[in-house]
Amino acid sequence: MHVGPAVGDPTRVIQGIMTGIGFLGAGVIVKENMNIRGLSTAASIWLTSCVGVLIGVGFYGAATTAAILAVVIMSGLRWLEKLLPHQFLENLSVSYPRDKVASEQSIRELVRRHGFEVVEWSYQVNGGGSRFEFLLILSQLGVGRLNSLAAELSSNADVLEFRIVPSRN
Repeated sequence: MHVGPAVGDPTRVIQGIMTGIGFLGAGVIVKENMNIRGLSTAASIWLTSCVGVLIGVGFYGAATTAAILAVVIMSGLRWLEKLLPHQFLENLSVSYPRDKVASEQSIRELVRRHGFEVVEWSYQVNGGGSRFEFLLILSQLGVGRLNSLAAELSSNADVLEFRIVPSRN
């Protein structure tokens, strides 16, 4: 009986790498409402692993070509991404005194004048019951004007405080 070094099957190693990278790539893809983020990152992770496998099996020319093509495509097609429709979401919180709460309709009209639409509403009472707070998610209708919305909210004497934060989806 001859005992020698074990001969591994490179296809099994490659299969293990691709399975692991598939899980990593899927982990960076995030869907929130109508937004999906992380697809380019997932594709980059997958491609990087493919280039690594090509180098590992000795296909240096194919690995170099794939790496160059990836850089050219991902850098050169940014203009196409800008042409595709985007939905930008903003979180807005507005606090009013309990006795001077604005109506939902007036808030809808306010944000619409500045290029936004209310996607979701929530409410809360703060300050020991003295303040009523609207928590909104706004979607831009074309080009939203956050600075003019902030200016109008800050000039409203009934608004105790407000906060506008971009929603990172």
